[in-house]
Amino acid sequence: MGKSNGQCHFCKNEIESLMHLFYRCHKIKHVLDELKHIFNSIFEKNIVLVEENLIIGVYEGEITEDLLLMNLVICILKWVIWKTRNYIK
Repeated sequence: MGKSNGQCHFCKNEIESLMHLFYRCHKIKHVLDELKHIFNSIFEKNIVLVEENLIIGVYEGEITEDLLLMNLVICILKWVIWKTRNYIK
């Protein structure tokens, strides 16, 4: 939108894009690793958070309460990342 200099406001080293902001930024990676650890301990299975999961949600063929909860948490996390990015900016 021409309102930013194009650099990531978290790491200051990379060009900001949706994929960078929500998945590839090394500062965000720490948060995602912790979220994956929490998901794995709560749901007792190996959750893999790939780029697509963070952008469009987690889907494993059947919609369960666990998947709905994971997707809700991912949406909230993205909202917090976006609001924090805007606050830093």
